[in-house]
Amino acid sequence: MSVVCKDTKAEQECYVFSKGAVESILRHCSRYQKNGELFPLTDELKELILQQNGKYSEEALRVLAFAYKPVDETAGESGMDETDLIYVGMAGMIDPPKPDVESSIREAFALGVKPVMITGDHPITAIAIARQLGIYDGTQKVLSGHELERMTDDELNRVVEEVSVFARVTPEHKLRIVTALQHRGHIVAMTGDGVNDTPAIKQANVGIAMGRTGTEVTKETADMVLKEDHFGTIVDGVKEGRTIMGNIRKALGCLLTGNLAEIIVTSAAVMLGMPIPLVPIQILLMNLLTDALPAMVLAVNPGSKTKQTKRMDIVDKELYRKVITKGVLLGLGSLGLFAASLAAGAPLPVAQSTAFATLVAGQLIQTFSWRQEGSKETVRDWAKDRYLVGALGISWLALLAALYVPPLAGFFHTAPLPLRQWIPIFGVAGSVSLLSRPILSLMANTEQHGSLPEQRHTAYAAV
Repeated sequence: MSVVCKDTKAEQECYVFSKGAVESILRHCSRYQKNGELFPLTDELKELILQQNGKYSEEALRVLAFAYKPVDETAGESGMDETDLIYVGMAGMIDPPKPDVESSIREAFALGVKPVMITGDHPITAIAIARQLGIYDGTQKVLSGHELERMTDDELNRVVEEVSVFARVTPEHKLRIVTALQHRGHIVAMTGDGVNDTPAIKQANVGIAMGRTGTEVTKETADMVLKEDHFGTIVDGVKEGRTIMGNIRKALGCLLTGNLAEIIVTSAAVMLGMPIPLVPIQILLMNLLTDALPAMVLAVNPGSKTKQTKRMDIVDKELYRKVITKGVLLGLGSLGLFAASLAAGAPLPVAQSTAFATLVAGQLIQTFSWRQEGSKETVRDWAKDRYLVGALGISWLALLAALYVPPLAGFFHTAPLPLRQWIPIFGVAGSVSLLSRPILSLMANTEQHGSLPEQRHTAYAAV
């Protein structure tokens, strides 16, 4: 950057004042100033200056060089160029990372998100800061803007995943980096606050602008604007998004499991020529008891925070396997108890109530099973799950009322069940999760040996 200045009051001559990267300024300098005197700037002196610049950069300092030259104000714009400048010196400034950025970056890595530093600083300065933040440990590659200039898009695509620090880059370089990451199948979020970040922010899958220091152009281009200019806010957003996705998966899995079990019980009984296990009013009540409160609370449960390390779709092959396995086990178990009750000579209403109670109990117990989906927690924080526990409690009380309160039993065509009948009911309802685990493990191992699973990553390009 250069400016032309003149003190009009003192009527002194005009000067061109320039600042910039040390190596860039030196290319335009032919002399240097020392103690008010001018001397020729030799190649040996330039090398010494660059060495000093390297020492400052290793200390994580951002270094700017300064130069000037007098110009003739009557020469016009052609005489006010940036040639034959006089080197004055350099200044090292430090922009220390915020204290908790390092912990946020560690948390991002734990979530399977790869932070990447893209900066206009000197590579040595960028590496020093990246080491402090935990982005660079010496095993990753570092690319400078000069190296990017000499690389084709195909060459950049091949190495971009191995690079954690990009230094001395231009806005065009940032755009190429984001595009290369996308070509490798990554979901890229680009953060920035300046106008020079705008092209890359627009290209990224998720453009993120800084709310406090960001320019208006950057904010208008970005998909989201942070109220607090902090990387930890992005990490919190990733965790919250995955929590929402995880809760939707759990609620969907819980609903589909119960519905599949109901379909199996009714359709299998018809095909086998057995009496109808469930009357329509019981199916409606069952959906109210299992879908209305428990599944809805499961979808928005604040206690379902997740730290999964991979990005998951709402519905995928893994979810289908779990739904089918658990639904088939619960449906066949309920149908088996219905047939066993009829074989033992129980009246049809009692057998129907047994199948009804087994399906409801199984789905309510499955709600807890799906609550644990994707979690490695061994100790439950019931205070966070109080809404889920309350919803399940209401559903259990409604089930018992439908069986043992005469007016309700008459309306829903149910019959009171003896206490001993609940033993096989709880046995079937509680064993679905236990029996499904080895089956799902066997299916996963079979698929893993048959084909390589597709892996999807998330990358962050952070300025």
